[in-house]
Amino acid sequence: MKKFLITLIGFSSILLAACDSRTSENTSSVTSSETVSTSNGSSSESSSSESKLIINTPSKTKLDVGDTLKLSVKNSDVEASKLKWSTSDESVALVNSKGLVHAVSKGTALITVSDGVVTSDPVSINVDVTPVSSISISNTPSTISVGQTITLETSILPSEANQGVEITSSDVAIEVNSTNKTLKAIKYTDKEVTIKVFASKDFSKVSEFKLRVNPLDSTKKVKISFDTGNYTSKEAIDVVKGSTIDNLSYDPFSNVEDKNTVSDIVFFGFYYDKDFINPVTFPMTSTYSDMTLYAKFDNLSSDGSHIYEWNYDENEDGTYNVASLSVYNNNLSNLSVGIPAYHNGKKVTTFNKIGVDSFVNKITNFALPNTITSLPENGIQNWGSLEYLYIPSDTKITEIPKYGISSLTKLKSLYIPDNVTKINDYGLTGNKSLTNLHLSNNLETVGIYSLAELSSLEELNFTSVKTIGQQAFQYMEKLKYVYFPSNLEKLSTVFPFMNSTKNIVRFVVDSNNQYYSNDDFGSLYNKDKSILYVYANGKGGTNAYIPNTVKTIFDRAFAESTIEVVKIPSSVTTLELSPFYNMPNLKAAYVPTSVTTIKNNAFSLCNSDKLVVYTNYQKDQLPEKWSSLWNYNSNNDQMESVEFNTIYGFDADRFNF
Repeated sequence: MKKFLITLIGFSSILLAACDSRTSENTSSVTSSETVSTSNGSSSESSSSESKLIINTPSKTKLDVGDTLKLSVKNSDVEASKLKWSTSDESVALVNSKGLVHAVSKGTALITVSDGVVTSDPVSINVDVTPVSSISISNTPSTISVGQTITLETSILPSEANQGVEITSSDVAIEVNSTNKTLKAIKYTDKEVTIKVFASKDFSKVSEFKLRVNPLDSTKKVKISFDTGNYTSKEAIDVVKGSTIDNLSYDPFSNVEDKNTVSDIVFFGFYYDKDFINPVTFPMTSTYSDMTLYAKFDNLSSDGSHIYEWNYDENEDGTYNVASLSVYNNNLSNLSVGIPAYHNGKKVTTFNKIGVDSFVNKITNFALPNTITSLPENGIQNWGSLEYLYIPSDTKITEIPKYGISSLTKLKSLYIPDNVTKINDYGLTGNKSLTNLHLSNNLETVGIYSLAELSSLEELNFTSVKTIGQQAFQYMEKLKYVYFPSNLEKLSTVFPFMNSTKNIVRFVVDSNNQYYSNDDFGSLYNKDKSILYVYANGKGGTNAYIPNTVKTIFDRAFAESTIEVVKIPSSVTTLELSPFYNMPNLKAAYVPTSVTTIKNNAFSLCNSDKLVVYTNYQKDQLPEKWSSLWNYNSNNDQMESVEFNTIYGFDADRFNF
């Protein structure tokens, strides 16, 4: 019995020791990591430093209004898509589902993140804005030479304030770039030019100065001589060195009484070389040394060895029409082909569309005579190799017909004679390599889509145009300068510059025009500046300038602009179709309560990770005439529509960037 008790006591001691061991282990476990039961019965560690959600130390915690900051979590096992980010004050800083913080206005906001159980300690974000007190320029040039570029040295105080500037020029002779702070003289003007430099963040702070473009030295001349072979001579001319020549008028057969002697002779214009490789195009700017220009001719009836022949029929007035083309050798390339001024001693005045596609696609140089009075529809279209088209300055053509000179993808220069008064619908469309276009000084009508898809052209200079049709200048991606005369009466309101506004530096409207105008920044308006048609997007800068005269901002007025901040003034009542379309850098836009109509998505295809939209309206008080998609990034049913971050009930006085 005693032995049994000893054994029982020993066994009990072992059990107690085991229990103590387990108790000790459990106690240790609780001490090192307290467990919290969740609603689904699982456990989540929360009290130790290893189990908390911790926001990685951000690169900075002080932001300027409009800045963004990406936050991330250090130690969460939860998928990023399931984390919920929060801000203590949406009027100061927003944070999206990816942890991207948007600095909204001056103040302090606390940013936290939660996985549904545990919430991180907050990160304090301080948002500030430094107002501009003054702007100055340390180098104010008094003169500049053509081709010269000057970089302005500006200073904005206090130094903590944004140093961005907006530069304007009173004359297009001086090209400005606000982003680079540069001035460049691109042509001569005898006018004194006013340069204004505004602080981007406060257009009331401005510094200005005046300068002149150095004139060309009129005492330095160059002589241009002409080699015209056996045909009518042309006297040499003296021009100022470096000057521009708009055209050279020359009729090679003017002194020939018997036109039979010049029948079937084609004149191709002047060339810089005897081998007739480099044709002279206009405006001619290579006037820096003496030169001889060579007239090129081709006699189609000389020896019967030509690879082509024109077939003629007679017009009612006794002149000839080119009816068709006979091709004798279609195996050659790089062809120079032209229509003669005379056939059988009579003028050639018209021609039919040339139907031999395999032949015309090998023509690189084509010449029309000065006797031609009209072009056929689709007359010179889709000639895949054409690089040079000679149209004499004294030709009798008065209209460019539908698709008359179009889709010539290698044509680089084109001279439209001054007798032309109308370019019909689609007349010059699709000449995508055209970098130099002289428009008739008597042009009055520009038809629908007539200059569209001239995607390499940088300048349009109209001196007499009265009416311009819809989409006339669509897809002119490199367009920089547009000049409108005093007699422009109607510019179509149907996307005349659609997909062409990205690089426009300046519109220039004659001050005597009764219907349209431009401002110092080069944007296009109606006469009293109550309608903003096209913003000059190509001049650079960060903040949009919209004067308080504007009541309507037109369709795609700011399309593809690199502007970052838009503050719509309280004078504006209407936003037409997507006025702020596809602005990749736009980060802040303010819509005041004066705006009663928004016809569609105002900010279509802007960057939803950047843009914050502000309005003083409360969300439940938006006007009836505001589109339900007004603050979404797409109005296309086939694309995903995402609502931009929007701050409601935001006072305009707090919108400071």
